[in-house]
Parts: sequence; structure tokens; C-alpha cells
Amino acid sequence: MSRLITMAHSHHFERLIHKGVARRAGPEPSPSEPEKITLTLDGRDLHSVTEFYDTMAKVFRFPDYFGRNLDALEECLNDLFVDRSKAYRLLIVNGDQLLCESDERTVNAVFDILAGVPKSWQEQGVTLEIVLSD
Repeated sequence: MSRLITMAHSHHFERLIHKGVARRAGPEPSPSEPEKITLTLDGRDLHSVTEFYDTMAKVFRFPDYFGRNLDALEECLNDLFVDRSKAYRLLIVNGDQLLCESDERTVNAVFDILAGVPKSWQEQGVTLEIVLSD
């Protein structure tokens, strides 16, 4: 089961990279690039969708009324509850374990939502870079 999850997640991460909304971790950006606030998701701590929702709410400062479902996740990510004067980096580490206890439909939906976030934020004048690390 774990091997299948890893392969599935690899496909999702590759899709984010192919869409140009994520990159693999590598050398740090040059000093001339603006500093970004790093928000970290560690897949080791986010096996279930409940753990994922709770962590996203904390990391992205969602309001107390966040409904902990896919529609609410998308709405809150697009409504920007972060400081709009800053640039951000979402660092996903141990991604092979992210949502490993969730069904494929949920995993697909989460990655679809994540894929749209950088563009949505850019339209609102905020930079979000997604970085994937092993």
C-alpha cells in the first residue's frame, strides 16, 4: 500500500511541477530575490485528511469558521488570510506520506486545489511558491 501511495503522490507532485506551480527543492534563491516566508507541511504528521485540514488552518491562519472540507479549504486558501505584503513559500517535506490514509479522490482534490493557489494569489498581488522536498 505504501509503495502505491508513494507512486501516486509522485504523480501529483510531478503534475504540480509540470503546471509550473511548484518546483523541487534545490539551491537557495539568489540574494537578489525577495525574501519569502516559508510555511512548512510535513507529510509525516499529515496522514489523515483531518490532520491535513487542522495543519492547513494553523499554517495559513484560516478563520475559526473553517469547515474542514474540500470546499472550505479551497475558499480559505483563495481568500488569503495571510499578510498580503509578504511573499510566501509552501515547503512540502516527506510528501510521500502526505494524506497516505486518505482515499484517492480526496488526494486528487487536494492537489487540484493546491495547483490553483499560486495563480489565485498572484491575481491578488501575493507570491506563493510551492517547493517539494524529499
